[in-house]
Amino acid sequence: MDDNYLVKLRIESVMTMKNGERKFSLVTLINDDEDKQLTFVCDSYVCDQIFMRDDLVDTQKSRLLPEILLSLLKSARLMGTKNLRIVIYGVSEGEYDTALEDLNASLSFSIRLGDAVWLSKISNIPIYIDSYVLKMIIENRKKIGFFLQETKIFDNFVVKLDFTT
Repeated sequence: MDDNYLVKLRIESVMTMKNGERKFSLVTLINDDEDKQLTFVCDSYVCDQIFMRDDLVDTQKSRLLPEILLSLLKSARLMGTKNLRIVIYGVSEGEYDTALEDLNASLSFSIRLGDAVWLSKISNIPIYIDSYVLKMIIENRKKIGFFLQETKIFDNFVVKLDFTT
């Protein structure tokens, strides 16, 4: 993927919502200029993992499985994680197509966007979106199912999603 067409995103907010016993999260990613944002729904498990880390001290975090695996990854690589990136490169069947890319080995691994955000949070691996995909999302948000201004998430529960242009 051509780096000239990538827009860097960062986590702006993670919000948990509840409908009866069902819990889900809205995650907002924003670009550095703060003039474009991407909001998506993910399962509560990802959100719980992100919030849990905010409440733990480093010695507690280092004992969690994802952090242990990340430490193993860093120790097995001469460059650590600095040549890794997360890229949102498309939308299909109501989900963002997202990949974890290893620029040194030219490898790409498909990953759910919620898991990618969680990974970025614990590792500082940057998140990017293809500028064409971002433009498509903004221009066609009313044509794509989950980009509608009113998206039905659960029975009789409506969440309003707003995409800044």
